[in-house]
Amino acid sequence: MKKVTRIAKAATIAKTMKSSFVTEKLKTNRNKATAGKTAVACLLIFVLAFSVFFAGCGDNGGGAEQKDPADMTTEELAALHKSEAAELIRNWQPAEITSAMQTYRLIAHGGGAIDGFVTSNSVEAVLNAVDNAFAYIELDMGLTTDGHVVMVHDWDISSMYYYNTPLSGPTTYDEFMAMSVYERFHTMDIDSLIAIMDKSESFKIVTDIKYDFEGVLSKIAEEYPDYLGRFTVQIYNYSDLEIARGLGFENIILTLYNMQGRLDANEIADFYFENGLKAITAPDEEYVDKLVKALTAKEVTVYRHPISDYERFLEMVDDTVYGVYTSSILPREIVGENANYYITMPESARADKGEAVRRNKGQIPGERAAKRGHLPGYLTAADPGKVKLTCYSVQGETVEDIVALTVHGLKENQYRIYYIGDEGTRMTNQGLGDLPYGLIHMPVEIWEVERPEGPGHFTGITLDYYLWKDESGVSLFDGKYGYRAMNRRVIPTMDEAFDKAVAQKKDKNDPKYIELLKNSFIAHVGDYYYYNNGEPGISLCEDEYFYATLGSAKDPGEGSTEVGVYVPVAEAARALGAIDVGMTAAEEIAITLSDGVGGEVTDLTPRGSYPNMPYLRKTLTYAGYLAKLTGRPYSERAVLGLCIIFPEGTDGELVASGLDRIFELAGSLYRM
Repeated sequence: MKKVTRIAKAATIAKTMKSSFVTEKLKTNRNKATAGKTAVACLLIFVLAFSVFFAGCGDNGGGAEQKDPADMTTEELAALHKSEAAELIRNWQPAEITSAMQTYRLIAHGGGAIDGFVTSNSVEAVLNAVDNAFAYIELDMGLTTDGHVVMVHDWDISSMYYYNTPLSGPTTYDEFMAMSVYERFHTMDIDSLIAIMDKSESFKIVTDIKYDFEGVLSKIAEEYPDYLGRFTVQIYNYSDLEIARGLGFENIILTLYNMQGRLDANEIADFYFENGLKAITAPDEEYVDKLVKALTAKEVTVYRHPISDYERFLEMVDDTVYGVYTSSILPREIVGENANYYITMPESARADKGEAVRRNKGQIPGERAAKRGHLPGYLTAADPGKVKLTCYSVQGETVEDIVALTVHGLKENQYRIYYIGDEGTRMTNQGLGDLPYGLIHMPVEIWEVERPEGPGHFTGITLDYYLWKDESGVSLFDGKYGYRAMNRRVIPTMDEAFDKAVAQKKDKNDPKYIELLKNSFIAHVGDYYYYNNGEPGISLCEDEYFYATLGSAKDPGEGSTEVGVYVPVAEAARALGAIDVGMTAAEEIAITLSDGVGGEVTDLTPRGSYPNMPYLRKTLTYAGYLAKLTGRPYSERAVLGLCIIFPEGTDGELVASGLDRIFELAGSLYRM
């Protein structure tokens, strides 16, 4: 039987990358804290998942030492992961959810985000979504080659991103269950989902079945007929309705993302009303904007997907839709007494973030971003005073600079009290330097007075925020983004990193190597920052950090299993001199370059296959392909997760003779 690694890479990748560099590095760089009462539950899920995931590496309680997962067969590792997931679910204590805490305007997309990781379709994500009071959770589903229903985003296009394993089609059940999601979460099968549904009746499931629609529904209907009322099936064309209803699924949503070219508002509305559908779902794309408005005018319930920006959501529900599929907007932001209260983002922070986003042309790169309005809501909101603070680098030297931030929703007879930590210590006018290092809980209570000069009383409303202090200063985070604090890095300058590296070990050619690296593009798997021409840059995807990852270094269709470093295409291509980066209507990545004689040339590659890897509204591209496209020398060390695109005219002999040292120096930028 085939051996698999501890994190379930395919055997071919295991040969390329020793000792699971990615696992250890991502554990170091991307473990996160959580925030707020619900976020504390999220943290418990996360910690429990890790304790379960790595349990039994020593004594298993019976005196016998458990086999190292790296030495397990696929079947053994699948069994281990399934038992861990089952224990995770057994130990989970669902939050007490009331109808007042829920809203049908939000559907958790792909299981919802957990610690910033989206569309994982994992056990941990669903537990987190339930505790966050989602009434509906959408999950991607597929059928393994041996007939098991599992939660899988896709079997090919983004398999490296989610599972760190190259796939060209469905796997066996054991092969799928032996994998992990984002190197840390448990894959989920239908049995695990039902076990979660048994422990909480507060939610229902929306299916997204891209492969074998009838096969997946038939299996669910056959194995769990008593649960069909808790499933809402997304159909992709009119004929799917007969299949779903014939198998006993009454709750139906028609989703339009596979129906381009044949969309008629009258026809869709008639189908909706005649068949008693729950809703129509449309992608957040320009080609359906007019259609959505027409359907809403006909009183059709319409959802858009995916929407992760709070201000964009408010704009949509005020305009044309009933609700959205989202990874990160939480029900408590929409309903309940706390929903109207939040610290707003100061204009200076909006300007700083706006400049970074505009450089990258928004969530969809290229001119389409401006045409579609796909800039984040904090840049386009009609009322800047309603822009919710997500994270903010505190500019001043005392906590007064925090207290001075505006709280939206505060009435004239209300005021707020800030606390440091959970021990009831009120925030005073202390210097930021007096705050402890690390993560600090900052609850904000809303108080009010009934008459001028009268005594104040607590309204019962508490806002959850977190501070994070490190060498770079103090940052303020909305409670749900507390995990970002643990994920922030103090990004060293090249001089700082290289001076330290040279102090530890010297090479006579170091000055030449350093000069070369200062004129190169450098990226590292598991990190969101890169270097170009001596300066660091940051990659973002929908206001979240966007990480370099691993993917196929050659076209898998040619039988290659070689692994390489993938980087966010918009940022990397522009750093390498691209005039524009965009996506065509045919979903091709278009990189426009100078032709060297005053003109332009545009390179087109399919977004959904080599050398690209789609991720939400962004795309990662193989760094080696970008080097080839721009005519620059390239080198990578997949085992280190490092890639370097050297400048044109690089001395090949210098690089060849000193490549090990060059990668040592490049690694110092990421504290390797």
